Amino acid sequence: MPSLVRGLASLILTVLFIGYGIINAFVIKVNEVTIPIKGLTKEVTAVHITDVHLGNFWGKSRLEKIVNKIKELDPDVLFNTGDFFDNRAHIGEDSDVLDSFDKLAVPHFFVYGNHEEYVGVEEVVSCMENAGAIVLQNEISYFGELQIIGLNNMLRDEYAFDMHTKPGGDTIKSVMDELSINVNRPTIVLHHRPDGVEYLNAKQVDLLLTGHTHAGQVFPFTLIAKAIFSYNKGLYKYKDMSIYASQGVGTILAPVRIGSKSEIVLIRLVAL
Repeated sequence: MPSLVRGLASLILTVLFIGYGIINAFVIKVNEVTIPIKGLTKEVTAVHITDVHLGNFWGKSRLEKIVNKIKELDPDVLFNTGDFFDNRAHIGEDSDVLDSFDKLAVPHFFVYGNHEEYVGVEEVVSCMENAGAIVLQNEISYFGELQIIGLNNMLRDEYAFDMHTKPGGDTIKSVMDELSINVNRPTIVLHHRPDGVEYLNAKQVDLLLTGHTHAGQVFPFTLIAKAIFSYNKGLYKYKDMSIYASQGVGTILAPVRIGSKSEIVLIRLVAL
C-alpha cells in the first residue's frame, strides 16, 4: 500500500507540475523596461518580441493574442528578433496566420533566426514582407532618430562555433565593419542570438535586442541556460551598451514553461 500511495502521489504531482507549465506557457506577460540612449531627444516606446515559434503548437489564435497585446501597449515601433516560425506548418500562399498584423499601424522590423534557416529563409522573408514587416538582412534602416541595424543569424567572428549557426560566410564582426554606420546616431541592433557584443560595442551601438535562449524554458534547463549564456534573460550592460535578452513569447518542443515565462517586452527609450 505505501508503494501504491507513493506512486499515485508522484503521478499527481507530475500531472500538476506539467499542468502548471502548460498554463504558464500560455500566459503572456509584459515586462516593461526603461533604457537611456545617448543622442536621443524624443522618447520612443518600442515593443520587442522574439521566438514566437509558429508551428504545430502555436498558430493563428496565438499570434492574434500576441498582436492584441501589442496593440494594447500602443508602441511607436515593433522589433521582432526571429525564430518567428518553428516549422513549415504555417508557410504557404494560402496561409492566413499573419493576417492579425493588419491591426498594427506601426513599423515592424524583423530579422530571422536559426529556425527560419530550417524552414527556408527566402519563403519566410516573403511571408513577413507580405505581412508588412521591414525585413533587415545585414542592413541599416531608420526610425525617427534611431538607426536600426538588422543582422542575419550568424557567428560573432571567424573563430567562433555555434550549433545553431552555419559556419563560414559573414560574421557579426565582418558585417559591422562593412556597414556604413553613423556612430553619432542612436543605434539599435537586432540579432537573434546574444552574441558578438564586443564587435557591436566597438561601433558604438547603444542597444542590442536579442532572444534565442528561452531562459532555458523548463527547469532544470533554466539553470543550464544561465550557465551557458552570458546574456540569458533580461537587461544587461556591456561597457556603454545595453543588452536585452528576451525569454521569448513562444516555446520549442512542447508548450510548457517551468522556471521561465512567455514575455513581450515594452521598452521605453529615453534620452541619456
